[in-house]
Amino acid sequence: MAKREAIDMSKEVGKPLAKLLKRTLDVFWILGWIVLLLLVVTAVVQTIHFQSITNTIALVALVGFVMVLLFIILQLRRILSTVVDDQPFVFANVTRFRSIGYSTLVLGALLLVKDLYFKGWNTFVILNADDAGITTNVQVALPFLFGILALLLAEIFKLGYEIYEENRLTI
Repeated sequence: MAKREAIDMSKEVGKPLAKLLKRTLDVFWILGWIVLLLLVVTAVVQTIHFQSITNTIALVALVGFVMVLLFIILQLRRILSTVVDDQPFVFANVTRFRSIGYSTLVLGALLLVKDLYFKGWNTFVILNADDAGITTNVQVALPFLFGILALLLAEIFKLGYEIYEENRLTI
């Protein structure tokens, strides 16, 4: 009986965190759509006024970047809903984590290309201390680390799904 009460208590403790995460993702979801709308309006206005092609390409790239971020937020919201429903080890979550991982790796590659274009080989300087001060460029590696982490989570959730299915079939 004590074990059952401990499980029930853990659910009560976990729910406020899940609600907070859901609210946070909801805020990012709404802000993302607002930013996307503003970027599309800006791109349309620039196209109408025949601004430079460089600005138009940069805006299109930024719109694509925000759309990928919205896709990642959508996948995180769907994963969170399965966690709230106490059914996290479904195969859909494996696919969601994989899509988050690949999307993040693509964003990392695009950001790396952008940094290489603007900064050249200085992009790979991790820590630079000179007369101007100390500068770092570690953020170049972060999307790659997050992408690898998401792909690792996909494999962990795949294993969890397989164990869950095996246990479900044996009972």
